[in-house]
Parts: sequence; structure tokens; C-alpha cells
Amino acid sequence: MFGFYLVLKNYKNWLKTRLNRRQERAVVALIAFVFGLFLYKVIIELTVEEVTIFGFHDIVDLEKPSDRPPQRPVLDGDYTKQDLQLVLESLIQQNYWFLTTQELYDYFVKPDRLPIPPEHRGQKRV
Repeated sequence: MFGFYLVLKNYKNWLKTRLNRRQERAVVALIAFVFGLFLYKVIIELTVEEVTIFGFHDIVDLEKPSDRPPQRPVLDGDYTKQDLQLVLESLIQQNYWFLTTQELYDYFVKPDRLPIPPEHRGQKRV
């Protein structure tokens, strides 16, 4: 933080010779804002645990005549059983950790979280 202050102070002296007072304040404020955004991003990356949650709205079996158009309208949130199988196989091959709702709560949500089991450390979570 002190290093940032020194850099800012040197730039401030340089800016005084080239900009008026209002422009100088705007540049300093912009530099401070960008630094704040950078710091925010670093803090979020270090402290927030990401867990992907899928929402399969409707799983359709294309082998059943009642699930095929025109008997049933096709919606954007639909997944076929065949596509769902491919997605799940891909996640298994990539070594994802399939969390139950209880595990999600215990390891990531509740205030006194449990430590992540050693066999799941480093795994991506879904």
C-alpha cells in the first residue's frame, strides 16, 4: 500500500506540470478507482467459493411418443435424456464433485462450515 502511495505521489508531481487542478483530481480519482476495482477482484477471487448449480427444467425422453413434438411443445429449458447423459458423463470424466444439498450447506453455506474432505480438495463442484 505504501508503494502505491509513492507511485501516486510521483505521478501527482508529474501531473501538476501538465494538468490543471481539476484534471489532476480527476486523474487521481480514476487511478484510485481502478486500484479499488483491482483490489476488490483480488479479494473476491481469494475468498469466494464457486459452486455451479444446474437447473434442468424438464428432462424429455425422445423415445416416448408423448414427449416428442407435436404432442408436446419444445421449450428452451428442455434437456433430452440422451443429452443429459452426455453432460453427466463429461462431468464425471472431468472429476467433478457432485454435491448433495446437505453437503452444499455443510461445506459452503452455514456459518460454522465443515472442512472440505481431503478426497474432494481441488475438485470442481457441481
